[in-house]
Amino acid sequence: DPNSMDTDGDGLSDGEEILTYGSDPNSMDTDGDGLSDGEEVLTYGSDPNSMDTDGDGLSDDEEILTYGTDPNSIDTDGDGFTDFLEVNEDSDPNDPNDIPAVTITLPPVTITPPPEKITDNHTVTITVEAGIFLTVSVATITLGISIIVLLVRKRRK
Repeated sequence: DPNSMDTDGDGLSDGEEILTYGSDPNSMDTDGDGLSDGEEVLTYGSDPNSMDTDGDGLSDDEEILTYGTDPNSIDTDGDGFTDFLEVNEDSDPNDPNDIPAVTITLPPVTITPPPEKITDNHTVTITVEAGIFLTVSVATITLGISIIVLLVRKRRK
């Protein structure tokens, strides 16, 4: 009832819920995130129609009641990592100096002969599948072959 003061008792008038916020005047918690519509609008500035106002993967109530993060910011501490990632990687989403461990896995590299370019000083340039350029000189190849020969000889004995 738009003329009723506050049917659900969440702190927002029915008119505000219907006309301003689009929330349900018969439900204290339209989005079911554990925070009343009134708390979301009046206290935290979050969306009473969205369980996760900032879309970072943490519900508004988790951000406010569990982690103390901002439900309106995907990255509360501004360190470049989402609150969700930091929580799941055991770093503090409120401390910009506490960042999650980062693992970089490079794709396998395959060298496919023939070389694209051999210079006068016997330097070979090869493009690798990952887009990396390798330059190998004759001295490096000789050293590599010598090591392989030594290893093969030791195995045969």
